[in-house]
Amino acid sequence: MSLVAASRNDNHGGDPLQRTKIFIDCFARQCEKYKIPAEIILVDWNPVPDRPGLSAELEMPSDVSYCSGRVISVPSVLHRRIKYGDRFPFFQMIAKNVGICRARGQFVIATNIDIIFSDELMHFIGQKQLDPKRQYRVDRFDIESGLSENTPLDETIAYAWEHPVRQNRRFGPSRLVKQLYGKESIKRKCDVDPDTFGKIQGIQLEKQNGTWLIHSDRNSPMENIHTNACGDFTLMSSEAWRRIRGYPEFEAYSFNIDSMGILAAHYDGVEEVFLPPPCVCFHIEHSKGSGWSPEGANVLFNRLKKMRIISPEWSVLIPLVNEMREGQKALEFNSELWGFQDLQLPERELGSDVEVSGEEMKLIDQRAKTHSGSALHPHYDYDMLSIQGAKPTPLLQLAEDMDAVGSGAKGAVLVLVVVARYVFLGFGRLTRRIIRRVVRIFR
Repeated sequence: MSLVAASRNDNHGGDPLQRTKIFIDCFARQCEKYKIPAEIILVDWNPVPDRPGLSAELEMPSDVSYCSGRVISVPSVLHRRIKYGDRFPFFQMIAKNVGICRARGQFVIATNIDIIFSDELMHFIGQKQLDPKRQYRVDRFDIESGLSENTPLDETIAYAWEHPVRQNRRFGPSRLVKQLYGKESIKRKCDVDPDTFGKIQGIQLEKQNGTWLIHSDRNSPMENIHTNACGDFTLMSSEAWRRIRGYPEFEAYSFNIDSMGILAAHYDGVEEVFLPPPCVCFHIEHSKGSGWSPEGANVLFNRLKKMRIISPEWSVLIPLVNEMREGQKALEFNSELWGFQDLQLPERELGSDVEVSGEEMKLIDQRAKTHSGSALHPHYDYDMLSIQGAKPTPLLQLAEDMDAVGSGAKGAVLVLVVVARYVFLGFGRLTRRIIRRVVRIFR
């Protein structure tokens, strides 16, 4: 099993190092408890200058043998090759792709650095009966912050169950949701009635060694697939991750990109399977606006707006989801080089204070000069999709032309020439929208 998360030593959300230490300690000790051979991969994205890297700040518990840990660094010179890298310090989903494509485990869990897994979930994983043709999902319980990195495992899990803030549960089908959760805002254990659940259209039920598994049909609409808070726990085989080429490498804030990975896999035949509570993951609350929460949503999106950072919206993405559902196949968002697979990135064991050598950086600097950055195919560029109303092909050449001319005064003139060419070709209202956007860019 490989566990992949991404971070940087930048105090995001308030003391991320402490939350990461709790995350590492709990998972490593649960692997020991349930005899799960595993590795933790942390991707240190765009490391902060004049601060130690994650490998120097974090380490594995000294008394565990089933779990190891390593850090893969993505230097700032590569980060700057990505569009909007000058505005935004952290592309979470591209960073996760870096870890996923380098994972050594047969199965890979994509998660975050402030997550704890329930013992029931780890017990299920420890049975070693995971199906490579399935992806596994659970509810996320947000819990009050207040844990210490030195708290014993059993006390940490007990604290998590006793201090819930909210439960991020599945959205549909509505009849299933009603049967699972009733009117309780926090449901620590869902009672599954085979007679009732078996009659819900698009849902199948299975029991595996005492744990209920709820399947969604391959043709299910997206609202009936458990995408809620899926960035904190998505378990798939390494083969399945490679089949969909990881998460779409949109050059944007991570919002909704995790769901696109879930949906791409499901419609490509890696069916979503839901493990109801008490199989859950716990998320340690952090400062409002540093990530999404009902209370902090306005703070987050106002911050992104001020920084001029794109946050992918469903109005743009849904047509792509519909295309995958209708075709029963994942869209090929990324090239085969997703996750910087064409580069040899620096790796260190957790606990190593050995810095990236000058020779390593020299090689990366040379490759970075001509590197494209994101592996996203140009016709899925989010800016272009938003202009076109999520129709990726008609203006593919325009996207490539605009990318080629660059910025600056000369670039502005060339962009206007390119746009004029499309006006002449008669794109009408669509072209006027492009002109307005170009004017805003160079205003």
